[in-house]
Amino acid sequence: MSVKIAKDIMKQFNFKKRKNNEVGQLRFGVALYRDYFNKTKCFEIISFLSTNANKIKSHLTNIKPLRSYEKREDPAYYPEAVFQGMINSVGQMNWQKRLSQTDYSYWRCG
Repeated sequence: MSVKIAKDIMKQFNFKKRKNNEVGQLRFGVALYRDYFNKTKCFEIISFLSTNANKIKSHLTNIKPLRSYEKREDPAYYPEAVFQGMINSVGQMNWQKRLSQTDYSYWRCG
């Protein structure tokens, strides 16, 4: 499903770029987060930002979601790992140094 979403976004971006005669590139990266309870790396970058759709597809195809049981006493019940994953994505991905406030706000808000 995530591969289809990424491909659709790339197609829409390229169509709009050609239509409006714009310059720019759409880059994707793959970053994973895990709930704290899983006791493995809570965050890791699988692929830095890239325009190579096949590279991103190969990484997305191999990702298997894990679902923790939702019990209030389980530390994974709380969403802090999600927020940490988003914060780490913003801080550690190979963004351009000219990252605009709008782009940062998008990632910060999710």
